[in-house]
Amino acid sequence: MNKSKTEIFDLFIFGYLAVYSSASGYGGKHAFLQCMKVYVFGHKTMNNKFQYLIFIKMDKIDLFRAFYTQSSKYYADKLDKFDNGKKYSFNFWAGFLGIVWFCYRKMYLQGFIIFLVAVFIAIITKLLISLINPNDLSNALYNQFLNWILSFVILGFLGNVLYIKKSKKVVGEFISKHDLENIDNSKVNILREKGGTSVTAAIMCAGLFALIQILAKLYT
Repeated sequence: MNKSKTEIFDLFIFGYLAVYSSASGYGGKHAFLQCMKVYVFGHKTMNNKFQYLIFIKMDKIDLFRAFYTQSSKYYADKLDKFDNGKKYSFNFWAGFLGIVWFCYRKMYLQGFIIFLVAVFIAIITKLLISLINPNDLSNALYNQFLNWILSFVILGFLGNVLYIKKSKKVVGEFISKHDLENIDNSKVNILREKGGTSVTAAIMCAGLFALIQILAKLYT
């Protein structure tokens, strides 16, 4: 096999880019192997070579990491434990931020359902506390503290399991429609858009929640 200096240089550049891409979880090692095939079997154009950077073989876990985006290593670990029977784990930020965290992780439906349940629980606890101490001015504080503790514990344990279930559903649907041997990077970006995080949604959720709290105090 006689390879020109240009071809060797092309291989070097392509190999560097392929290995570099592995740091982002895009299957760079697979791309490098494909690069070797390009080199050995003598494709002549750089277009053919760089096609392997765009269409690369991906492992299933790479798709989950693309979906999680932020803290992908943390959630990949929770996914592994989930698949091995350990369904529940505590997520401090899910408990502390509550519905805002669900909006941040783009779980809008789950967040809305949790909001409705939270309102129902708040009304029930308020009625129970008022029946026990009807003339106690500290009832409101008791009610808020109790609701926060319940929310912190329950949502802290529900956060990860609901997020993992959503990721399994979305990634499962993605896999059913695409060949893992040849994933178009633009399609991975679509998967990332469906997952990932949204600071804007979190801020809007926090603002809406604060407004509801203010209106509730004004009209109750």
